[in-house]
Amino acid sequence: MVVTTVRLQEVTRSIEKHLLALEVFEDQRAFIAPIEQSLKLAASVDHFQVAILVDQVVVGYALYFTTLDRTGNIPQQLKDSAGRYTEVVRFLVDRHFQRRGIGTVALSMLVDHICATHGAVKIWMSYCKGNTASGKLFRKVGFQQIDVQEEQEFVLVFET
Repeated sequence: MVVTTVRLQEVTRSIEKHLLALEVFEDQRAFIAPIEQSLKLAASVDHFQVAILVDQVVVGYALYFTTLDRTGNIPQQLKDSAGRYTEVVRFLVDRHFQRRGIGTVALSMLVDHICATHGAVKIWMSYCKGNTASGKLFRKVGFQQIDVQEEQEFVLVFET
């Protein structure tokens, strides 16, 4: 398949069935939560989701949230100066479409979308320590690892 257009689209009922069919490689399954779980989480306050499409075909999914730190539990380096934090909670591209640059384009588009739509100036995400492919992708887009200690994950931040 020749990629001509990558775009993000709001998740609708008709798109949900395509999201549920997304697959990852066997060695990635331990790192990625099931789509069903993500769709339920998307119903939570301050959560937003988009489908990743290539030439009208649903090839991926992203879930993020943005909110103020009302509890004071989020490390300062993950918040902007107004106390807001924005996290990409899920990001995946179907295994049939990986390693074609789609993830790089889609994640860059997602960052631009979050900044433009929500005024975010700092976005963070994390990945499991054994998931080196995700780490490479996130760094390629401009996320930088920071010194937030998590037992199972690396934490990265993108700042505009």
